[in-house]
This record gives sequence, structure tokens and C-alpha cells, in this order.
Amino acid sequence: MREYPVAECAEPLLSLKEAVETAKVKVEFSNTKIAKKHDRQFYLRAGLIEKFIAVAAEMNSRGWILKVEDAYRSLEMQTDIGLQKFIFDLILNKVVWENHDEMPSTELMYRRFTAFIATSPKVGTHMSGSALDVSILTADDLVEIDRGGPYLEMSELTFMNSPFIPNQAVRNRQEINDVMKQHGFVAYPFEFWHFSQGDAYAEFLNNTGEPARYGAVNLDPPSGTISQLPDPRKPLHSLERIKKEMESAISATVKL
Repeated sequence: MREYPVAECAEPLLSLKEAVETAKVKVEFSNTKIAKKHDRQFYLRAGLIEKFIAVAAEMNSRGWILKVEDAYRSLEMQTDIGLQKFIFDLILNKVVWENHDEMPSTELMYRRFTAFIATSPKVGTHMSGSALDVSILTADDLVEIDRGGPYLEMSELTFMNSPFIPNQAVRNRQEINDVMKQHGFVAYPFEFWHFSQGDAYAEFLNNTGEPARYGAVNLDPPSGTISQLPDPRKPLHSLERIKKEMESAISATVKL
């Protein structure tokens, strides 16, 4: 994905909340903060707004309500999200287990960390304003539809086609995927809640052979104007920072 071509179209981002209000569809939005300090920015590329509304309307017709957990992320948000203690420690414990109960090198931890968390803007499609993290609720009582785990499940259940989830959860995932696909949103294989369109992952997974039209950008809310990042391949985390986080986890007695 770092090498996948991008032909940025410079399309602005628009507010999902304003779009929902105008279209009069039922959509819920997460009220939590990213890394416990950043307000979520519910923006999406202008060319995807109509498709987003169509997805929400289709969900409503099935007795469901689309809940947007996350949308656009700034550089600071994407940097901080992976360094949250519960996420970093969980990944570290997984890597220790993979490494036969031995503490991994900083380099190995960084590579595995990158497999779980976007560590450069180029591969962080939320930074392209083209991705959505979603949950689905029942319209009657706002109970979350069972997908085998909640949003931000970080385990063997996280993969879209995980063989470890109940049959009903498999069917629910497939039905949700079908609705999203109908309106052009591509399911990310490694997170059952993540869908995108027009970015490098979507073009690659659809095997279009076309460059992505959406790349990582800075957003100026509420205007929606954007500017391209000068070096979207630049890592968000240094090896020194990863080492520091590992040392902090060790001192806090990470379970081995």
C-alpha cells in the first residue's frame, strides 16, 4: 500500500452530521474521544456523501441504524491511536506469544505493530477521508447487531472472515458487507468494522488497476478544505518511541 499510486483529486471533505440532517436518515455517531483526547471528526470526501446516505437509508429500511464510530483522522489522531496503552500492550502481548514468550526486538515489534495499526499516513485510509468504521444497531432499541465482537475488538475475531465467530454473526457481517458493497464501499479484510472507497486499499482490493483518487490529507474543519501531506510515507512512530513504549509496558508488568 505504501507504493500503490495515488492521483489525488483534491475533493473537499463534508460533514456527515450535516448530510444526515439534510437527508433526514437515522444515523448514530460515537461520542467517545480518540485516544481519550481528540474529538472525532465525522467528515468524508464530498464524492462519497451521497453513497453514505444511501447506505444509511438501506440500513433504516432493514430496521437497522448505521452508527459511525470513526471517519476522518488527523495526523495527530492517527499517531496517538496506536499508542493508547490498552492497544499497544495488547499488541505487545500478542507478539510476545508469537515469539515463544520472549520479548521481541524493537524492530520486530515495529513490524508487527504496523500490521495492526497504520503507521504512516499513506496506509491510514482514515487520513484520506475515504474510510468509515461502523457498528450497526437495531432501530427499536439501539442494541448493537452481533458481529462476533464489538467495535475495536482486537483478537482472532477481528478479521472479517474469522472462523471463530458464531454462524449468526457470520450472517450479520455478510449482510452488512453486502449493503456497503452495493454502494461502493469495500470491506477491509482485517477489521470487520472498516469500509472505504476510492483509496489505495479499495482500488487494490477491487483489482481495478487504477490509481487511488483519495490520498492522505490535512483537513481544515469546518470549511472542509484540504491540503496534501508533503510526505505521506513518513512513519508516524519512530523506533525510539516504540522502544520507549515497550519499556513502559515491561515496567508495568506486561503479562507474558
